[in-house]
Parts: sequence; structure tokens; C-alpha cells
Amino acid sequence: MKKRLTKGFLWTVLLFEVGILLLVFLLYILSDQKTLQYAVDRATSGLDVRYDSISGNFLKTMTVVNLRYKDKLLASQAEIDWNLRALIKGEIEIETLLLKNVNLANIQEIIQNAQAKNPPKKKDTKRLKIPEIAISHLYLSTLPYKSKYINIKNLALEVYDVSSNLEHIKVKEFSLNTKNDYANISAHGEVQKETLHFDSLDIRQLNIDKLIALKTLLKKEDNTTSQPFTLIKAVDIDTLSLAIKPYKYKPYEISHFRLNAQNVNANIKPLMLYTKSMQITTDTNISSLKLDGAITKNHFSGDLSFHLKQKYFQQFTKIVDFKSLN
Repeated sequence: MKKRLTKGFLWTVLLFEVGILLLVFLLYILSDQKTLQYAVDRATSGLDVRYDSISGNFLKTMTVVNLRYKDKLLASQAEIDWNLRALIKGEIEIETLLLKNVNLANIQEIIQNAQAKNPPKKKDTKRLKIPEIAISHLYLSTLPYKSKYINIKNLALEVYDVSSNLEHIKVKEFSLNTKNDYANISAHGEVQKETLHFDSLDIRQLNIDKLIALKTLLKKEDNTTSQPFTLIKAVDIDTLSLAIKPYKYKPYEISHFRLNAQNVNANIKPLMLYTKSMQITTDTNISSLKLDGAITKNHFSGDLSFHLKQKYFQQFTKIVDFKSLN
């Protein structure tokens, strides 16, 4: 009996040691950069995917420089640092996802070509179910991008602690800076419980002409097949600042318009707007105006003062020279 127990113990120790050796060997293989490069090259062979260099390993951060598809640049740098333990459990947890100088035009062209080659046979009305994806730190910047809808000069988005499965989204903190042909936008906030919350939202050089043109374009296309956006049901803004570009419509000219608002709340459907306080100053060729008040259930209350400009109204006034009548 003693002999059997000793043999069993020795076999247990031996198997344990073999397991440890296999684990160490596996970790060594996964931590080797050559393993990463070999696996990526094998996975992308025949897919026309190219890159200038790749570094890192499967256990920690992987960095790809100048990622291309068919010689079309996708991003100047792509870096991913995933949680291997979560991946083993079947969960997707990414510590860092960094995408620099993403070429939206090339990505759009690739997607359109793929859709043209393999058009969907039947529209699937079922919702796409994906596992929960969690990213601790996400950074995205883009190259200039132009389409019939928008002309983006630059865009930089940084997000912390985001999780989503396309049915809900949660963001602990985000910051956005972008310049496009509609406006220059700087924002900071979070997303919690179907509410997009801005600590601050600054919109400068808002282009009214471009917004009107976009509305006309969308009306012509009449895209009724688009699905309603349901991830966000309300918007809260602690501090809102908005200024427009000079705007002219026929004889009317707005040379200055500035809106400052505090504690803005907007329910998207049905639309219901509240503000704790708001101030508007504007200057046109007809008058200058100042407004100070608040909005409750889409109704404004407050003080309004304006000054009519004599120069504009003189064109409608006939001046009679009585001396010339004598």
C-alpha cells in the first residue's frame, strides 16, 4: 500500500512538472516576436494585407506600422494591447487600442468594393448579437476625409473605459476634437444609462449654409431604410458654447451669433428641451439682440432687448426735401 501511494505521488509530481514545462514553453512561444510575425503573415497571406513593420507579442502589446490593403493605407500606426486571461475565458477585453492617421476614404472604398462583389441576398431583420467588448483606452485620429456628406480636416477621439455589445454603450470618459466643413467642435463627457453627457461642448464656426445643403441632400435621398438610433435617448450638457460663421440670406446678414447655455437637457424622442439658463447675443444688418433666460418644456422665458438699425430701414423710407417743393 505504501509502495502504491509513493508511485502515485511520483506520477502526480511528474505530470505537474511536465505541465509546468509545457506552460513555460507556451509562454515563451507566445512572448516571441517571431511567433507573432509568423502568425500574422500566415493569417494575411492571400489577403493583400501589407505593413512596414510589426513588433510586440501575443502576450502584451502588438504594434503595426503603415498598415495597408492592396497598397492603400489604412492607418499609419495600429497598436493593440489585449487582456489574454479574458480572451481565454471567451471575453473580449482590450487594455489599449491605438489607431493613428486612419484613412477613412480608403476604408470606405474597400468596404464598397466588397459589398459590390458580394451583395447581400436577403436583408436580415434580426439584430446582430455580439459579445460584450470592453476597451480601457481607445485613441483614434484620422487623415483628412471628404465625401458628399462631410469634409473632415482632422479628427481626434480619446475614450476611457468603454464597453458595448451594440445594444447598449457605456463610456466613463471621452474627449473629441474635430474640424470639418460644418463646424469646429471640442467636447468632453461620458455616456451612461442611454444618456450622452457633456461636461463641456464648444462649437465654433458653425456653417449654416452647409447644414441647409445637407438637409436638402438628405431629403432628396429620402433614406427611409435607415434604422433608428436607439443607443442614446437623452443628451445632457453642463456647459454649451456655440458661435456661427457670418451668414447671409437674401437681404439679411448675420455677422455675429453667440449662444451660451448651462445645464441643458434634451430628450430625443419625443423632443423635449430644458435649460437652466441661456444667453444669446447676435448682430445683424437689421438689429442687434440680447436674450437672457431659460427653456422649460420647449418654451422660453426671460428678458429680450434689441436695437433696430436705422441704416437698414432707411431704404424703405422716402425722404422729402420740402425746400425743393417751394
